[in-house]
Amino acid sequence: MSIENVYTPVDLSHKLDTNIASWPGLPTFECCPIVKGTHVDAPSHFIPNGTNIDEIPVERLFGPALIVDVSHKKEREAITWEEDLKPLEGKINEETILLFYTGWSKHYTSNALQYYQHPYLEISAAEEIAKRRVKVIGMDFASPDDSGKGTEGGFPVHRIILGAGIPIVENLTNLGRLVEEDLTKPDTRTIVNLVPFNYAGCDGAQVRALGWKEIQARESR
Repeated sequence: MSIENVYTPVDLSHKLDTNIASWPGLPTFECCPIVKGTHVDAPSHFIPNGTNIDEIPVERLFGPALIVDVSHKKEREAITWEEDLKPLEGKINEETILLFYTGWSKHYTSNALQYYQHPYLEISAAEEIAKRRVKVIGMDFASPDDSGKGTEGGFPVHRIILGAGIPIVENLTNLGRLVEEDLTKPDTRTIVNLVPFNYAGCDGAQVRALGWKEIQARESR
């Protein structure tokens, strides 16, 4: 009989909105986004009437992850379905948290201009991912779209992925450490927690992203 670890996350936090209780005499809660770090885009970020950040079930952003090592990609080089994802096709499904490791996070603070010359998802790759209705996609760079095109590019990958109801996590870091552990500890799997702040009615939120290794249960008789 195969033994599996089952996770059923329960959200223990209140939504952050102007109606939350405030200590007498202190200001009420307000939120005004100014800068972005590691964060989750909800479908409503681009899709009219799409799901807001507080409407995404927490279990969708927590669990086993598949990390795709595309660290060989050069600046503004496309991550494609045929070359990079099709070999992993059997692992990409509705239970998959799909993460892309490029190593581009090394440019996050040291070279802002270089950071936005990151690799990006080819449109056909985004379409194949959307068809498979993965739980969430994440990356260690600024956007699944080609940021080198600026706003004129129209953000087609965002629209495809979010249009399929799939949240997007941007600006992750340290994914390489989990990839290295995959090579040294083949009997483990990667677990991630990408649950964001519970802002009511917002199209995105910051997240303290965590990843760790879990020893896979072996068959017992």
